[in-house]
Amino acid sequence: MKEASKMDNKILIVDDEARFAASLKHLFKAKGVQTRVSLTGEDAIRKFRETPVKVVVSDIHMPHQNGFEFMKELTGMDRLVQFIFLTGYASIDYARKAFKQNAFEFFQKPVEDINILVRAVQSAQEKYDLLVEEKAASHRTAEDAAAFGRILDGMDAAILVMDIDTCEIIFANRRLSLELGFRDAPAGRHCLEVIYGNRGNPCRFCPKARIVDPGGRPAGVFQWEVDHAGTGKKYSVLDKAIQWIDGRIVRLSTFFDITQKRKYDLLFRAYEQNMNRLAALENIETLAGGIAHQFNNSLSVISGNLELMEMEMAREEKVVPYARAMKHSAEKMAGLTASLLAYARGGKYRVKSYRFHEIVRCLLRDLDREILGSTRVVDRIEAGKHLVSVDKAQIRMLLSNLLENAAEAGAETVEISGGDRLHSAP
Repeated sequence: MKEASKMDNKILIVDDEARFAASLKHLFKAKGVQTRVSLTGEDAIRKFRETPVKVVVSDIHMPHQNGFEFMKELTGMDRLVQFIFLTGYASIDYARKAFKQNAFEFFQKPVEDINILVRAVQSAQEKYDLLVEEKAASHRTAEDAAAFGRILDGMDAAILVMDIDTCEIIFANRRLSLELGFRDAPAGRHCLEVIYGNRGNPCRFCPKARIVDPGGRPAGVFQWEVDHAGTGKKYSVLDKAIQWIDGRIVRLSTFFDITQKRKYDLLFRAYEQNMNRLAALENIETLAGGIAHQFNNSLSVISGNLELMEMEMAREEKVVPYARAMKHSAEKMAGLTASLLAYARGGKYRVKSYRFHEIVRCLLRDLDREILGSTRVVDRIEAGKHLVSVDKAQIRMLLSNLLENAAEAGAETVEISGGDRLHSAP
């Protein structure tokens, strides 16, 4: 960039008419404007390299190189330099061509009021200064954007920056491009395509109203979730309105992959439901245990009274069979209540050790008299020496069910065989 102190209030006059150029230089000097004069475009290029200026006042009709060609060459050296054209051949075509090539002003020779020309030069210098400042600001913005981009690229999060009004993507860090499957940065695309992974569908949700106040100023953070059609993943999004490098308010979105977390949440909810069911079952077990306990006490009273009745009325042949049948039913009910109590205790049965053949034969004798009637039981159980740990009530219930089913089926003979063996673990 050229130093402003070397260029302030200096102009370059280019005109092949030496007398006119000298006269113009004298008039500008009287107004406090320093000038250098060239009679050709080639000489003007050389002097511009030596001493750059902000404004060139040039003739159009010159030998070897006209004013438009000279302007094109000089602006190739400094595209911001301002041109004011003077010509004795004024026409609409000349003026149109001058302004088309971005000339600052166009005057017809001779200029009757030098003050008008001086004011035009001052305005052209001001425009030059403004363009230089805009260029410097743009350069600073680009440098700041690059530095900020490097910071965001280094973060372990997928980040998206978009225009808060148009929803056009301004910046996406490297993590977001990789996460959402973009080979190139998605800058310039619409947020609908990037966030939802599709195009053509209407925008289902926009958090703009939640991150800016009615005056358009930043107003806090908003969190929401989105299912991305392209990746099939679920993301938690943190949105915040911030002031971007160029001064405008933008929407900064940070994406966190919560796909696995959501799966774990579902599993945990299923676990909680199962635990609730188990708690309900435990309540049922407690209730069942209480009822079974009370019922078992009542059955004990009934069984005791039936035994007393059987002893007192042993000679009453018509009554004794009924008493025995009632006693048998009471014992069966006692077995059921024992099972309920075992269930209420979480499957903890009343286990004792017996010789297998002895307990089975003992139970068969009682059941044989009580429920078989005319059905005959053939005992082929082998005598063993090993002890088995069983709940007597459960074995009784098992044998009772087997024999009752056989009797109801009309079987004349039921053969029961078995024995005890020791089996080693494989």
